[in-house]
Amino acid sequence: MKKYLSIIIFCVLPSLLFAQIKPSNSASFDLEGNGNWFLVGTKGGRHASFTYNYSHSTSHNPSISKGTIQFINSQGHTIQTHQTMGYSSHNQLQFAYINKGGTSEIWVKATDGVNTGVFTIIDSHFFSTDLLGQQQDNNLSDNGGKLLIYDKLIDHAHIYHGRAQFHDKVAINTSKYDDYQLSVGGKIRAEEVKVYTDWADYVFEENYDLRPLSDVEKHIQENGHLPDVPSAKQVKEEGINLGESDAMLLRKIEELTLYIIDQDKTNKLLKEELDQLKKEIKDIKN
Repeated sequence: MKKYLSIIIFCVLPSLLFAQIKPSNSASFDLEGNGNWFLVGTKGGRHASFTYNYSHSTSHNPSISKGTIQFINSQGHTIQTHQTMGYSSHNQLQFAYINKGGTSEIWVKATDGVNTGVFTIIDSHFFSTDLLGQQQDNNLSDNGGKLLIYDKLIDHAHIYHGRAQFHDKVAINTSKYDDYQLSVGGKIRAEEVKVYTDWADYVFEENYDLRPLSDVEKHIQENGHLPDVPSAKQVKEEGINLGESDAMLLRKIEELTLYIIDQDKTNKLLKEELDQLKKEIKDIKN
């Protein structure tokens, strides 16, 4: 009797446990890869959120993803976190948000051509999923309201939409932090980088000690680089500070400008002396 009771408990208890933690507001639908947008749900004016799962079993290119989307109707934007896995074909989801003033809508689209997958709302708060997957649209731009279409999710990624604030050091593709708040093991690409640093306008002050060009020439001959400029070997081993480097290059440009101004003054004096000599020679000949 005890043996049979143990078997029953072993088989039934896990199901009971999972049944207890399964959210009562979960729902799912079959998400087709037909190029259309499918309505996920709507919300009113209060803060809402939902968590989802998605998977499809397209041959040799299946994908899975999970994420949470939060939004406030009056703000007109969302905060999103997603985790994805796939086979680098990026057969992932794409989301869209329509703010109509009093209500907002979230739409989802599968990658065109993938097998029908399952999109599941795991949990939701103040977000209506009564029409989950029941409406399709191939063009959301004519639905009224403010439309935001987000980039399609990529494979093997943690994806975040929204502002991020960190209160400690961050490392990307490296385990080295040293004294830096951000360390990156690889290349960085950006459209603009702003650096706050000291600038080199002191070069134009009257008491600035400008090296004679003969000293500069001697330093180049002995060291193979300009004075106060790191050598190629030093840069390769230690790197450079962008702010300090830009300030140093500006200082050299300003010094070069002073050399040119001084040379121009010298040339003008020589020209005046030459003109005077020419005049004197002409007077003698006459």
